[in-house]
Amino acid sequence: MNNTRNIELKCAALVYHKNIFDIYQKKWISKCIDSVLHQSFTQFDILELNYDGTDFSVFPPDINYKKIFWNKSFNSHYQARGFLLHKAFHEMKYDIIFNVQLDKFYHLDRFKYQVDEIKRGYDIISSVNHLSQKNKKEPQNLLNITEYLEDKFYCEQCKCSYPPVFRQIHQLSHNIENTPKGDDLFLELLRHCFINIESLRTNFEQFDKFEKMDDYRDYITNTLLKSLATKNNLDIITLKKLCHYILLFILMIENNNDITEQLNIRWFLDKNINLIENACVCLNRNVWNHMFENNNNITKDIQLWKILSKTQLKFKIINKVLFKYPEDTETETETESEKNISLYHQTDNIFIQEILKKKRFQKELEREERKRRREARKINDIQKKIQDKEQHQKYLEQLRTKTKQNEYKTIKEKQQLMLKKNNDETQINSENRRMNRFHQKQIRKQKLNKQYKEINLD
Repeated sequence: MNNTRNIELKCAALVYHKNIFDIYQKKWISKCIDSVLHQSFTQFDILELNYDGTDFSVFPPDINYKKIFWNKSFNSHYQARGFLLHKAFHEMKYDIIFNVQLDKFYHLDRFKYQVDEIKRGYDIISSVNHLSQKNKKEPQNLLNITEYLEDKFYCEQCKCSYPPVFRQIHQLSHNIENTPKGDDLFLELLRHCFINIESLRTNFEQFDKFEKMDDYRDYITNTLLKSLATKNNLDIITLKKLCHYILLFILMIENNNDITEQLNIRWFLDKNINLIENACVCLNRNVWNHMFENNNNITKDIQLWKILSKTQLKFKIINKVLFKYPEDTETETETESEKNISLYHQTDNIFIQEILKKKRFQKELEREERKRRREARKINDIQKKIQDKEQHQKYLEQLRTKTKQNEYKTIKEKQQLMLKKNNDETQINSENRRMNRFHQKQIRKQKLNKQYKEINLD
């Protein structure tokens, strides 16, 4: 997880629409587009699909983002989104996808919040939803994510609260003592596990992360098989159910917030309660490995999230409202602005003069900016020439130093040769003198012998 924080992630915002102005007001769409283009996190591309088959784009042509556009006909927005997801994750290898719905506008830190959660290791990011004033008037049972996230049941015996995912196993832990022995094999085995819960928790420290829950489930299964299979004829269904209940009971005891959060979200999804707010959903590329590549299989959102909840993917509900409905912001201040617009129409000349002044001032700023850039380039060129000259001087100095070192080496070698030669000559001369002395000695000796013989003969 820590390594992910330093990785540069490739991100894209998905925007898809069909006959958009027949459905939504133009000012709503403008507000949505503005909220996307002015996000505090800016390292993303825009993938836009017009699935009514025309070339109309909701984005202005001069945006500062890379935009890729398709015009391709689809029957539903599920198919359109599936097409873009396939393009983004499978073909273009994006790491993070932000889903954008054009009838909402977004918190300007939305992408930043969601990228931060992805870097923390989550795969599917949503947010607390905002209920439209308009929709509240309709007779619909709209989901309030906040209420579900904060939903707890209170145990009178324990005098404490637990998330809904632990309700059934917690109640069983109290009632199992009142269950007569031998009446139900499953309850009998569950009673045995409750009594010996410490042995099943032995290796819990190894599996304290949500990604390793399957490993821990296997560990519990093997432990149950060793301790119970010899005593009872366990079928696989009973064993799996028993393992699931024991795992929930251990996690409830451990009170690991990260795991509890994941289990609770999955519990609601299993109950057909969709906590994922698609107006503000963000997906990691890991999600694509578990999604159907055939877009026709991706139908209703709740079915998609139920499929993904069976995986080891990590879900996160950010406890902030990251989007709103434009119609909820149309207050009295907007009616006042409309009055001001009518006033502007009455004073067209003044308005036009102000626009001209603004344009002239803007051109003056652009000229100053170009002048500043030219000066900056000149300064950079001068600095570069100075640096090149310094590097060249440094190179010449190094070359001279190296040449002097080589010359010194050559002179020293010559001196050593001369010294050796002089020593050799001295040694030779010494040997010659020695030989000469010996030879002279022999000559004198011979002369003395000769004289001695002559004297004896006389």
